[in-house]
Amino acid sequence: MNTSSRTAGQDPERYPVFDDHAASLFLQELIAHASACLQATLATQLGAVDHSGETNVFSSARTVANSAAMVAKILWPNVRKEVGESPEAWARRKRLASLRGPALREMLDIPDNSPLRNTQVRNAIEHYDERLDRRLSSKDRNIIRNTIGPPNAVHIEGSTEPFYLHHYDPQTSIYTILGATLNIRQTEEAMANLLQAAIMSRAEIEARRMAPRH
Repeated sequence: MNTSSRTAGQDPERYPVFDDHAASLFLQELIAHASACLQATLATQLGAVDHSGETNVFSSARTVANSAAMVAKILWPNVRKEVGESPEAWARRKRLASLRGPALREMLDIPDNSPLRNTQVRNAIEHYDERLDRRLSSKDRNIIRNTIGPPNAVHIEGSTEPFYLHHYDPQTSIYTILGATLNIRQTEEAMANLLQAAIMSRAEIEARRMAPRH
């Protein structure tokens, strides 16, 4: 992929492009997040099996969720205007983001139905405090933290259904955070594929950069 060309006469300040420079930067970020996620998926699953402690399990599970959310942000941008941002800067940034997502997904062969596109977890992390406030300001204020086992393992008198701040089911490999669910095994497989593709794509970009210019 070489996206460094620009239509003649276009102002780069008004018409940003998603070129090799930008792609290489985002690929490095994807590699870092995918690597951290893969280490954490293994630690989550092993910790739940060998009973190494709920602290390690949920620390690792949170890393998986955070890494997955960051990858989703990069691959499926959801751009919002920042406070004080000028219309021109907002237009440039929105334009670049609209190019970035499709370009990276095509480069890495990631379908729109990928497990990495988990908007539930992404939203839960982005609105973490708001979801806690909503629960604590409701009639049912019960919140269950750091539970390992089937989803119905805990019952609280007066609660219609358990509300987990953090829960992990080793049988299904599903991690729940504030009601949002993430399949650890599916995420692990998708991240492994992404990591391999991102490393190869970045190597291709660096090869183009090093190639002699005619």
